[in-house]
Amino acid sequence: MSLARVRVWYVALLIVLSAGIAPAQSLKQVILQGSAQDLDNIRSRYGVAVVDAVPGYYLLAVSSSVDTHGMGPGVEDNSPLHIQKRTATTSAASNTASANLSILGGTVDWFGTPARAGYTTQPAVGKIQLNNALNLSTGTGINVAIIDTGVDYQHPTLQGVLLGGRNYVGRTPVPSELDDPAVAQSTTSILDQSTTSILDQSTTSILDQSTTSILDQFSLNHLPGGFGHGTMMAGLVHLVAPRAKIIPLKAFDADGTGSEWNIIRAIYAVAMNADVISMSFSATQGSKLLEAAIHDANSHGVALIAASGNDNSQDPTYPAAYAAVSAIGALDLNDQKAGFSNFGKYIDVSAPGVNLISTFPGGHWAMGSGTSDATPLVSGLYALLSGHGAPASAGAKIDNSADPLTLPAIYQGKLGKGRINAYEAVRK
Repeated sequence: MSLARVRVWYVALLIVLSAGIAPAQSLKQVILQGSAQDLDNIRSRYGVAVVDAVPGYYLLAVSSSVDTHGMGPGVEDNSPLHIQKRTATTSAASNTASANLSILGGTVDWFGTPARAGYTTQPAVGKIQLNNALNLSTGTGINVAIIDTGVDYQHPTLQGVLLGGRNYVGRTPVPSELDDPAVAQSTTSILDQSTTSILDQSTTSILDQSTTSILDQFSLNHLPGGFGHGTMMAGLVHLVAPRAKIIPLKAFDADGTGSEWNIIRAIYAVAMNADVISMSFSATQGSKLLEAAIHDANSHGVALIAASGNDNSQDPTYPAAYAAVSAIGALDLNDQKAGFSNFGKYIDVSAPGVNLISTFPGGHWAMGSGTSDATPLVSGLYALLSGHGAPASAGAKIDNSADPLTLPAIYQGKLGKGRINAYEAVRK
């Protein structure tokens, strides 16, 4: 359990005690979607205490003996998101930095930010015709919110495009990858963590391991499984939409744990003037309250993009399968389904998702694979279209401009309209 969560429960306990709930009772958290009157009705019947709130939603503490289903249709348990484990690996599974340094090349200017040449010229850039698209639009004036593990605010490539976001799990308001209870644990605790990750993260190899305090403190194998995930997703958005601004929303610990409540709060990035929300996580079970929060954001003109997951399964995952969300599959550089990528009729479009080079905490660079990595490429493309004056039909433009795929029969019609083509989408 994260320190942030411990603090929430401690505060909740104090409030509950004052509300008259016996201290010997164990508590659970539930989420209420409703009005102040609905809250009063629930309070009078169950003696709940309000732990937190956003417009239209309340996080409540109630005795664990209470049947949540009996509290009404607008109430759900504050459940963790149970993310599907990744069942396949890729050739990116190398922890040896020296073997990959030649990929990075020297430092170049990437639309006003310093970056490594290998990042700006990696194969996926050519595959989606990004350079041609950037002659038409760069995402100027667009804000992309990333719900993830935070970001490295000091990374030279990202510094100039990051806006102040929010931290729902750390010790300070700054959504930094380094302000994280999991990173503060001992090496032994990190090695004892669960093998299930809440993020759709696949094998990541650090390409640029110089001697820094971060990588001296933990070897790559000792780092929490989700550490660096948010910084990598931010780097991939920045690759595609280099002049868009990025709003980091830290809803997950570095060990990959989060809760439905934190996701709902983060979706209220709509109140922070987000145009796009990028979500590189997935769960096997849906939530009516989470879907309602997503629908509300979408009704305000926000585009929401989500990873389909890395289980090589065609079972729907959430939030990707919600109607208001663009669901993303991952391809290799031969435009074939990545071995790990989920698939199905709910997928809207696919993007390269194997061996992508991106930013990593400590000013480093890393290579990763997964539907997680494919998702920010599409989120960045939404930013390009929005910055180019595209109407709310940006999603349809992206889908309809995708390059068709030649796939085995089992995957036909189950990886969306095809592989994104940034230039075709922007020029239409």
